[in-house]
Formats: sequence, C-alpha cells, structure tokens
Amino acid sequence: MPVIEEEFMPRSAGDVVREFTRAMRDGDLAHAFDDLATEDIVFENVPMKPPAQIVTGREAVRSRLEALYAVGKAERFDIVNQLENDDVVMHERVDSYSFPPGLFPKGDVFLMRVASVFTVRDDRVAGWRDYYDLGVFEDELGVDLAGFGAVIGHRYATRAS
Repeated sequence: MPVIEEEFMPRSAGDVVREFTRAMRDGDLAHAFDDLATEDIVFENVPMKPPAQIVTGREAVRSRLEALYAVGKAERFDIVNQLENDDVVMHERVDSYSFPPGLFPKGDVFLMRVASVFTVRDDRVAGWRDYYDLGVFEDELGVDLAGFGAVIGHRYATRAS
C-alpha cells in the first residue's frame, strides 16, 4: 500500500480549530493569528455587551488577547468534545489561566468551561464565538468582568441583566 505524505492530506475544519486551540493554550498568538486566522476574523464573547462583545479583524482580536496574555498564562485549553459539519466546528472546552500571586482578591487561577463555535474558511478561523458563565470571574478571582479588565489593562463591559 503506498504511503501518502501528511503534507498532502487535506485538513478538516476540526483540525484547524484544534491547532488554533493548541496555539492559544501555548500562548503562541503569532501562530494562532498569522497562520490560522483570516484577516477579517470575527471574535465574539457572547456574554458581553457591545462594544466589548464583538471584535473584528486579525490585529484587533490579537490586541484584545495580548492584554490577557501579558498578565496571565494559559494553563489549559482542553477540548472535551468537538463536532464538525463542513466549515463549522463546535466544541466544549475547559480553559484555565494563572496569574501572578496576589493580583486578584480570591485567587491566582481561574478555570472556566467554554462552549465555542468556529467557522473555518480556506484553512483559517474566520469566526469564533465563545459562550461561558461570567460568574466564573467573581467566583474564582473575586472580581467582576470590569474589574478583571481593569487589572489586565483592557476595558470590558458585561451584558445588562
């Protein structure tokens, strides 16, 4: 049976999302955005309200995440389950970030369950929506999302209840 070299094997949308997620976990924003995101990527934090909810464009999304990664370190981005249908990938994930001791009132680590929906175009992430419980910030770190944003140097707003 002939051996097919891996470089000629087409990547599925799920493969692209797994690689993107690994890059995010490893803090390799250059790989995640330069190699795996479209120029016009749309990132949506569904629990937030505008203007923080939707960020459009590779550099704008990277900038948003650089604020987090400048202060915290991603420890885990564990995909628990992943489903894909053509160019749409959905997964549930457990994320964990650690921060310098004493930065937040209740602790230095937060663990958050996330459900994400990705759209892949031309082997790059074009759309990324995260759904999660905003209460995690307060429960795990002792601050609300606005307080979290103030600590990491980025302004966030939450949805009105």
